Amino acid sequence: MAERPRHDEAYKHLFTHRRIVEDLLRGYAGDWTRMLDFSTMEQLSGEFVPPGLIRRSADMLWRVRFRDPLIPSLFLQIEFQAMPDITMGKRADEYANLTILAADEKDRGPNGEPPFVFSLVVYNGRPAWKAPTGVADLVGPGSAHALRELLGFRGHRWYLLLGVRIGRGPGIVPGNLVSAAFALERAGSPTEAARTVGELEELLDNAGDEDLRARFAEWIAYVMRLRGFPGLETQRSKREVMTLGEIRTAFADQVKEWTDRWHREGFEEGIERGREEGREEYRALVRQLAERKFGPETVSALGPLLDRLSDPDHVVNVVGAVIESRTGHEFIARLRTL
Repeated sequence: MAERPRHDEAYKHLFTHRRIVEDLLRGYAGDWTRMLDFSTMEQLSGEFVPPGLIRRSADMLWRVRFRDPLIPSLFLQIEFQAMPDITMGKRADEYANLTILAADEKDRGPNGEPPFVFSLVVYNGRPAWKAPTGVADLVGPGSAHALRELLGFRGHRWYLLLGVRIGRGPGIVPGNLVSAAFALERAGSPTEAARTVGELEELLDNAGDEDLRARFAEWIAYVMRLRGFPGLETQRSKREVMTLGEIRTAFADQVKEWTDRWHREGFEEGIERGREEGREEYRALVRQLAERKFGPETVSALGPLLDRLSDPDHVVNVVGAVIESRTGHEFIARLRTL
């Protein structure tokens, strides 16, 4: 469990780069971001100490100005979550109020209008996020429109939630580094991870930023090791920070090892002839991997769930579930959906 805060720290380090935050806004905040002057982006301290109150600290705070100098500045508040937080709405609203109170005159409009605060939560956990994202979630659905008219956007929604690993995720945005990072988080097999790393390599080559490339290499290696993808621990023992090429090679080597094993043990031949012993070999492989990672109790709970194993593609998905799941209960739940 101690790994989860470190995972959040890995995300925070990645999002201290201006290009990443720009891609986050352009890809997921909406068309209104075209009005922003991204050359003015500046990371600020997210720590607030209101007079007589307890110190408050947001995960990350950025300021960016609009192209029109008459429009007040925009403050972007980013929170990183690995588990749902029922208090997130209250926190986001509190941070927004503190940000507005601390804003300089130059961040306000010509008549003293307060700056805008846009709160965004990047959630990379698997449990469903049931916490309310705005006032409208606390009342009947028919009241949402009235609330929007009465309270405006900020009263209607506290924050924008990006559920990286919920369902199909936030959506694919071509050419967007953040979108590619989210896709890697959802990768279910070394094959899919290797393909996504290759796409990231191309995007980073076009960006021509070595610092950004190094940050991504560090983040990818850490996240993939945390999720249990094989082939990375040996590389880590040689050098703490791997290159993107080394990471992609590690994934490719693992895919080749799996393919060779299927051929050696007659997996594909067993499928073609429909032999029961071929299917039993699949089950034995999954049982072995599950027992090694989760223990015998998880194996005993598999039962008829493994009866459907019949082809390599299905086996890859199931093995990917073993690798990606953090607990035996999570693996069983994922296996029921495959």
